[in-house]
Formats: sequence, structure tokens, C-alpha cells
Amino acid sequence: MNPTLTPTALGAAISVTVKAVLLALVALRVLPLDDAQVAALVLAVAALADLGVYLGVVRPRVTPIANPKDADGTPLVRAE
Repeated sequence: MNPTLTPTALGAAISVTVKAVLLALVALRVLPLDDAQVAALVLAVAALADLGVYLGVVRPRVTPIANPKDADGTPLVRAE
């Protein structure tokens, strides 16, 4: 895995990009929303993006504690 693109960094990049696009659309008056609606929308998008990244990117990459294996299926713990 590329150390500069960790799952956490990817999640942050996705979340920031989506929020930036939404805020730009509001600032350009493409989306006619007031301040409270913008805050609620940004919070909801951040929560959904974080959840999606966690479940789709971070969670599958976590090594299980019981019977851990590498990407090739080789056990990470020596059999004794």
C-alpha cells in the first residue's frame, strides 16, 4: 500500500472534496440553501462519507486477530 494514501487519508480526501463541491454550489447559488440547511447538509455528507469509507475502505484492510493472513493467504503467525 502506498504510505501516502492510507485509508484514513483517502477518507479525508473524499470527505473534504464532497464538502467543498457542495459549499461551492451553495456559494454560486446553484443550490438555494440557507446557513442552517448548509450546515445540516455538510454534516450529513461528512457522516455518510466517513461511514462509507470506513466500511468500504478501512474495515476490509484491518487484519483479523484470529488466524491473521497476508494478501497471499500465508499465515502471519508461525504455527507452533
